[in-house]
Amino acid sequence: KYDWTIADGRMASGTNLNRKFNVQGVFKTVFTASTNRNCVDSMSEIYPVYAPVYKGFDAFPVCDGEPVLFVNKSKTSVPYTSFAWYFGDKKTATIENPVHVYAKPGTYPVSLRFQTLPGCFYDTASVAVVNPLPIPGFSTGSGVGSIVNPEITVTDMSSGADSIEYRTSDGFVFKQPNFVHRFPDSGTYTIVQRVSTDKGCKDSLSKEVVILFMYTLHVPGV
Repeated sequence: KYDWTIADGRMASGTNLNRKFNVQGVFKTVFTASTNRNCVDSMSEIYPVYAPVYKGFDAFPVCDGEPVLFVNKSKTSVPYTSFAWYFGDKKTATIENPVHVYAKPGTYPVSLRFQTLPGCFYDTASVAVVNPLPIPGFSTGSGVGSIVNPEITVTDMSSGADSIEYRTSDGFVFKQPNFVHRFPDSGTYTIVQRVSTDKGCKDSLSKEVVILFMYTLHVPGV
């Protein structure tokens, strides 16, 4: 005959014991073996039961070229002993909260395996999202005007942008993708195009245009 006595007050019979504990703590378990001739022997073991572990991490979306910050959000009542991150691009890290830069935009499968002091391993997984940058671009025609006709036509040539803004060095702002601007005087001016996406990714491009001064040469008659 085989009997088990557990420190939480429960008892069981049989050669093997499978018991789920609902609280953490240290439990003494006594195993007793007896025969039909009343021969009895026993042994005891101490089993620590730890609180359930919450597994998870945050990986905040970024734009191309920006570092992704990975934050371990797991909760455990005992210390960590190791971390193993797999970033989905054949790169790894072994610290708790790593930073990683991906080579190109995309959605990458990321996994974390960590170990706690009792020697238990836990796995959790999520994704890292790297959003593409918009590509700025615009045309200013020849880029040259004159004091007689100081208008420059701007034509949008960007791609992947959800919003476009232009700023000229003479103080004007344009929200439309294409426009014609009349500059106030001769000189060299800068036009800056700023493009952005609905994910907050931004880029910009600047070009110079020239408004020529025209000289009038008077040649008196002979």
